[in-house]
Amino acid sequence: MGENKEFGRKVVLGVDASEDSERAFDWYVKNIAKENDLVMIIHAQKYPIISGWFYPTGSAASPEECQHLMEESDKQVKELLEGFGTRCIHSKLTFKMYKEESKRPGEVICKLAEDESADLIVIGSRGIGTLRRTFLGSVSDYCVHHAHIPVLVHARNAPRNAPIHGISHVLTYSPLCVTDSRLRQVPVHSSATLNKSAMAEKTTNGRKVLIAVDGSEHIYLKNIYCKEDSLLVLHAFEIPPLPYSSGPFVFAYYEEWSQMVGELREQAKEMMRAYEERCKTLKLHYEIILVVGKPAGNVICTEASNGKVDLIVTGNRGQSAARRTILGSVSDYVVHHSQCPVCVVPPAAKS
Repeated sequence: MGENKEFGRKVVLGVDASEDSERAFDWYVKNIAKENDLVMIIHAQKYPIISGWFYPTGSAASPEECQHLMEESDKQVKELLEGFGTRCIHSKLTFKMYKEESKRPGEVICKLAEDESADLIVIGSRGIGTLRRTFLGSVSDYCVHHAHIPVLVHARNAPRNAPIHGISHVLTYSPLCVTDSRLRQVPVHSSATLNKSAMAEKTTNGRKVLIAVDGSEHIYLKNIYCKEDSLLVLHAFEIPPLPYSSGPFVFAYYEEWSQMVGELREQAKEMMRAYEERCKTLKLHYEIILVVGKPAGNVICTEASNGKVDLIVTGNRGQSAARRTILGSVSDYVVHHSQCPVCVVPPAAKS
């Protein structure tokens, strides 16, 4: 605990020789690095597989050849870690280097994070296809579903440095009336509304962060918050299907279904009002969005794209692998379809 207080945060950065790792590192440095962070850079080294016989000559690999291949692998890993060490020095980061021989880098990263009581994992994503992920697995997928701390995934398509967006205004609360599948809060005239000169003062360069509300927002405040940020606080839920029926019970089913949908809408509106009050109390620049009737993953990615968002913060419900495969996962969808980095918060961290 004392070491955590000294450094403030412990950030595990999983790296390899790909450009994706470099992009993830650059994004971390430019966007969420703090002066008292301890960055733990970890690489899982996989030694080359040496066959007993070389094709087509049929000759066995000599001990000297095997030793040469091992030494080349060690040399490449040393250069890799030295390169990231140089980057850390240039960025004035406090850091440690770790190397472990393993064919399962995801396990190595999660184990280090657990052993060192880390606060955040940052990792790049190669953007491999769905079929390849299913059969061969993905390091970022493994970390997202097995780590007990938030995992920030920098997608291959995400920019190396987050673009800067101006904050045009602070929105105030307007009662939500569910009349369409997509509802967006709009500014209203009140004593809390900023005048033009005040708005001009608020047009500070900063990031746009989309928070998919599900209990993960406190991770944003702890690990990512910057006073110049502009927030999109979003909640999306699908309306349950109307049970099919015929005969005399059809109207009874519809009435019960309609009542259930109304209750869900009211609960969603009350939840967003609570977030509204939290944003006001913390004096955050924000916009409240409630979307009804569309898949949550698709809504999050669409809103992030339309709003030119720099980061998405969302939760992971902790579903089993079988359930994720059959029913899908919102966090999985967002990680693999978002055009910007995604911070996934596991159930343990949300609680």
